[in-house]
Amino acid sequence: MHELSIAMSLVEIIKDECQKNKVEKLKKVKLVVGQMAGIVPDSLQFGFEVVSEGTPAEGAELEIEVKPITACCQKCGANFEVTEFRFRCPQCQSLAVKKQGGDELYIEYLETLD
Repeated sequence: MHELSIAMSLVEIIKDECQKNKVEKLKKVKLVVGQMAGIVPDSLQFGFEVVSEGTPAEGAELEIEVKPITACCQKCGANFEVTEFRFRCPQCQSLAVKKQGGDELYIEYLETLD
C-alpha cells in the first residue's frame, strides 16, 4: 500500500508549509491525482487521516481530484481522453499517440482555519 507512504510525504510537506507560514490548523487540503498515478483515493484518504494526527492537518478535509488520462494523436493532431487504457486515436485510429496528462500528483492548495 504505497498510499501510506504518499500520505506520510504529503503530511511532511504540509507541516513544512504550515511552519513557514505560521499556520496552526488546516481546514482543507486539495490534492490532484492523475489516473495513471496508481493511487486508490480511499486508501490515501485513510492513510492521511492516520498520519495527520497531531499535525496542523489533523481533522482537515482531504479533497482528491482525479484527472483523466489525456493524449494527442501525432498523426492527425486530435486531443482526446484515453478510456480503458486504449491509446488509440478515436479520430483516425492511429496508435501514434503521445500521453499528455494523467500522471499528476500535487497539492493544489491548503485552506486554513480563520
